[in-house]
Amino acid sequence: ARNAATTSAVNAATTSVLNAATTSALDDATTSAFNSATTSALNSATSSALNSGTTTLNSATTSALNIATTSALDSATTSALNDATTSAMYDASTSALNFATTSALDSTTTTNALNDATTTSAMNSATTSSALNDATTSALNSATTSAQYA
Repeated sequence: ARNAATTSAVNAATTSVLNAATTSALDDATTSAFNSATTSALNSATSSALNSGTTTLNSATTSALNIATTSALDSATTSALNDATTSAMYDASTSALNFATTSALDSTTTTNALNDATTTSAMNSATTSSALNDATTSALNSATTSAQYA
């Protein structure tokens, strides 16, 4: 009877210890597996979401930069072309005006010079004719007077 009681007590104690160890081991294994699976799933989902978000952000950023760059280049090009065109037109107009003014001044100067020369020539001719007339008249008068006294 004592052996049976001892065996029963030993069996009960062994069973209790084994049950406790098994439960603890199972709990640890279950917790570890759950934690590992949860971590893996969260990491995968987070990585995927971040990659997707980053790709979307990259696309939006690239598109916005392209639009801004194109707009800035268009504006700068238009401004430069307008400035160059305005400058060229101003230079051409100034050159044409200068040429026309110079030409008109040259023409006026030439005309004035010709008029002056013509006037001077006419005056010289008139003066010469008058002097010749005076000399001829004087000579004739002298000759006539001499002839009368002779």
